[in-house]
Amino acid sequence: TKEEMKLSIYPNPANRFIQIKSLQEIKTVSIISMDGKTLKTVIPISGKIDVSDLYSGIYLIKAKTTDGM
Repeated sequence: TKEEMKLSIYPNPANRFIQIKSLQEIKTVSIISMDGKTLKTVIPISGKIDVSDLYSGIYLIKAKTTDGM
C-alpha cells in the first residue's frame, strides 16, 4: 500500500508567493483554475512558487512527486 501523501501549502491566502512542502521530492506543481484549465506548471525551486501573475480567486494545486500525484 502507498503511504498517504502529505503536502503543506502556505500562506493561504497568498499575494505574491506560495511555499509548498512535501515529505516526497516535488517534481512539478500545476495550478489549475476552478473550470479545469491548467494555468501554469512549474518546477518549484526550494518549494517557492510565484503566483503574483494570477488573479484573486480559488485555485487547485496538483503536485507531482517521486511517489506520484
